[in-house]
Amino acid sequence: MHELNLSLPRVDCDFNAYALSNELDDVCYYSFREDIDRLASLVGEVVVLFDYDTPGEITACEAVIERYEQGWRGDPERSSWFCGWRARRIDGTWFSGAIPWDNE
Repeated sequence: MHELNLSLPRVDCDFNAYALSNELDDVCYYSFREDIDRLASLVGEVVVLFDYDTPGEITACEAVIERYEQGWRGDPERSSWFCGWRARRIDGTWFSGAIPWDNE
């Protein structure tokens, strides 16, 4: 199991919102329990993405926050497209267990 880099920013995420873009290589998460301004400030950054499992335990991985744009299929008018953020997970960084920052 991967040891999380605790110096990275942490982002609370809903791991159920996964691979929603219909892109073949989509390994991203799309739902966050974070302030929008904070997510915008993290674009391009590697973060610890986590979701609570049980009291005192999480599942987590490292991921890169990306700006995300998508419109209706075939819609050339970009002004109506959805814009937001997604987190692209980094393979080999999964962690599951006791919340490691509870001891900081």
